[in-house]
Amino acid sequence: MADTKRDAGPLKQMGGKAGQVAQLAAMLPAFERFVDPFVGGASLPCYLRKGGFTGPMLLSDANRPLMAVWQALQQDPDALVARVGAMRKLEGRSVFEVFRGELDALYKPQVKLGARPLQVSTVEVAARWIYLNRRTFSGLSRVNRQGGLNMPWGEDAALPSEATLRKASAAMAGAELRVCSFEEVIAETRAGDLIYADPPYMALDGKQAFTAYSGTFDVRHHRRLEQLCREADGRGVKFLACNADCQDARTIWRDWKIETVYIGRPGNSNGEGRGAVAELRITNYDSGQ
Repeated sequence: MADTKRDAGPLKQMGGKAGQVAQLAAMLPAFERFVDPFVGGASLPCYLRKGGFTGPMLLSDANRPLMAVWQALQQDPDALVARVGAMRKLEGRSVFEVFRGELDALYKPQVKLGARPLQVSTVEVAARWIYLNRRTFSGLSRVNRQGGLNMPWGEDAALPSEATLRKASAAMAGAELRVCSFEEVIAETRAGDLIYADPPYMALDGKQAFTAYSGTFDVRHHRRLEQLCREADGRGVKFLACNADCQDARTIWRDWKIETVYIGRPGNSNGEGRGAVAELRITNYDSGQ
């Protein structure tokens, strides 16, 4: 199945920044190490590598199967390319639901598949996550409050090309990859680091938004993120944070520089919600410095 659309990266992300990376990169200050504690689809770190940044990167996420994609691309890209290639002929909702159920069982040790837990390699986990991610509705790579996968079936969309996987693999060269909480990563930042914090957004109606982050990410976590960025600021760390333009976000980040940008959201399931929406860009420096 040929992919006739622009292939921005191996993973789709609801709210991803593939279309905004040039503008985001233009906002960055000088830095020595790039730190992304919500790496998701890794649009910005991949863009920076393509643009010639060769310095250290620390990329993390609490979503284990998502991080398996970046680990496999870094450690064994040939095997991942081959496995994704073999999956191209697999189609239909039933295949999607089998893969989703198996990955769900893999990350819930108390759940058994038959008489024993599923045993698969990092490459196999990565390939299945790519399959689910590309064929779920609008890239909704989400988990529920219990950490279970509840990604909805979408369509038999094309899987990423070999060229796309190879480019992403090259971008991961030399990066430190971790499966951990944002707290752990941000707490160890030091002068010369840049934190790029693109967390699950605060919902405009005050409810929890669907997210690929592992578990609930609510207003308490947003306050914690701001606190950790404040502490990092005291250590000489720069940060760029993104969020929805809502009063809660503006209140939490009120002590920092806030810019409003307008972003198209074509993936909204509600056609009336696909126009430009306001988002916040929050920094502890003058953007573009």
